[in-house]
Amino acid sequence: MSTRSDWTCRFRLLVVAALVAVTAGAAAAAAPKQPVLMFASAVTGLAIDRGSLWVSIAGDDVVLRLDARTGRRLASINVHRADLRALGGGTLAAGADKVWIAAPVHVEGDPTVGDASGWIGRIDPRTSKLELVQVRSDRPAEVAAGRAGVWVSGGRTLRHVDPATGKVIASARFRHYLGAVAVTPNAVWVAWGNTGRLMQIDPRTLRVRASIAVGRSSAGSSLAVAGDRVWAATDRGLVAVDARSAKIRSRVALPGAGEVAFDGSRLWALADGGVYSIDGRTITKRLPLSSQVFGLLVAAGGDVWLSDEATNSLRRI
Repeated sequence: MSTRSDWTCRFRLLVVAALVAVTAGAAAAAAPKQPVLMFASAVTGLAIDRGSLWVSIAGDDVVLRLDARTGRRLASINVHRADLRALGGGTLAAGADKVWIAAPVHVEGDPTVGDASGWIGRIDPRTSKLELVQVRSDRPAEVAAGRAGVWVSGGRTLRHVDPATGKVIASARFRHYLGAVAVTPNAVWVAWGNTGRLMQIDPRTLRVRASIAVGRSSAGSSLAVAGDRVWAATDRGLVAVDARSAKIRSRVALPGAGEVAFDGSRLWALADGGVYSIDGRTITKRLPLSSQVFGLLVAAGGDVWLSDEATNSLRRI
């Protein structure tokens, strides 16, 4: 039997829930409308650099430079026109005063491409000039840049790229397929395929220093560097690994996390139900999503963008 105090407690909870709903609705109504961009093909790479959002669309052989706040188009680079060896596109990373592209390519019967499995490109943001180096064997798939250099993973191969020339200066092949890559001052971090492990690699010897069990990610691997932590997205949430000791320091329960990014002050994640910001122990849903979205998430300097493979769309959060 319910007592008077029980009903009083329930009534208060209902009032609080109603107030929260009204407040959330008012905040949503008052919030400025964020830009949503539509493309003919899916977005394959995103990077933010000094107020510019760089977008790779492999299906259209194009890299776009947009205003990171408004989405206004600032430049368009047709990679095939810039260099006949360049087809498609791929993932992007900003660093070493360049925007880097890891582009897997498979073309038969084109003499300009030859037997290349892909190309690694760099764009000078000042001139929008594209320079590329073709690679063979395993296709380049993921790219990251930082104080320890520029690194590209793909297949079972990890490549070290010279920031000054764009050429591959070292490479190593591993037993398992490689996923996302991240760079800290003294290490390279690579998701080890579908094993649920994160590798810490010595950038000088390309040997594995540590292998950390962070958990599997069904949506594909995603890494973000935030200070002295490397964050990995997993099916159960986000996992923080100490960049020096390679020990797990914390976990954030966020089921279905598929993408993680760091904007300089807080983490952002694409997970079940929407896009979330994580500030310390506070998790806030910033964008509700009624269905599961597969795409890319990028954040820097307060600008956060999300792509959606199903709709070929790109929106600012």
